[in-house]
Amino acid sequence: RLAHKRVSRMDIASFLASSEAYPLPKLPDGTTIKFSYGTAGFRTVGTTLHSTVFRCGALAAIRSRVTGRACGIMITASHNPEVDNGVKLVDCTGGMLPTSWEGDAEALANAGSADEMRKVLTKLLAIDEPASSLHPPPPKGLAPGNIPHVFLARDTRPTGPALAEAAASGATAAGATVTDLGLNTTPQLHFAVYASYRGLPNTERAYYERLARGYTELLKEDKDTDAGDAGDTHSAQVELIFVDCANGVGAGKFGTYFPITTFRRLSAHT
Repeated sequence: RLAHKRVSRMDIASFLASSEAYPLPKLPDGTTIKFSYGTAGFRTVGTTLHSTVFRCGALAAIRSRVTGRACGIMITASHNPEVDNGVKLVDCTGGMLPTSWEGDAEALANAGSADEMRKVLTKLLAIDEPASSLHPPPPKGLAPGNIPHVFLARDTRPTGPALAEAAASGATAAGATVTDLGLNTTPQLHFAVYASYRGLPNTERAYYERLARGYTELLKEDKDTDAGDAGDTHSAQVELIFVDCANGVGAGKFGTYFPITTFRRLSAHT
């Protein structure tokens, strides 16, 4: 895990100066590209997203500052073609960014001037929404750690490394510590944030072990249900499970997970 330097507070003027290295992209006719907030974030052609992920880095840092807990950024476009990429924002609870923040995320991504960005940033920094007011709240007595703090991960798309660096730059420019988890699946990033929020081990190994326990319990419940159905002649034998590994990162991670699980009838597909 790589840690980027943290500064003590957000200096908006300094952030705006840093943002000049990530100008809004334009179409061949000179028109500025507009971005729309979709499922948990933004998703489009990867080479056009550098300004957006830089600003999302700041958004995640501010959300962490407001809640007093670590948040997350995932660089991925899920099942989109390889040429695409995206950014998903993970709230401190391990879930998605609140819908009440989506409009501001879109406004920040499309802000065409420093004054427009400053307006959005100032609004978000003034929000009073500590983690204790969220559902569920963090465990009582759990220290928040080094805040603001942002967990960062990416998939295997070729535009991923540069976009991850832009996201890290945006978060650090907004005053956050960034823990770069490198190549990870989206659920792994969600887990890292969730476990941090609950005071649990948030390593990759801890994720695999939790996932393996869940599968074991699920299969046990299914077997018990089949066995308890009087007159049901259907065998409780579990058939082969096909695992969707998306377009890359899932396949590599599946190879690490497989030795941990006791269930062997799994088949990975990309």
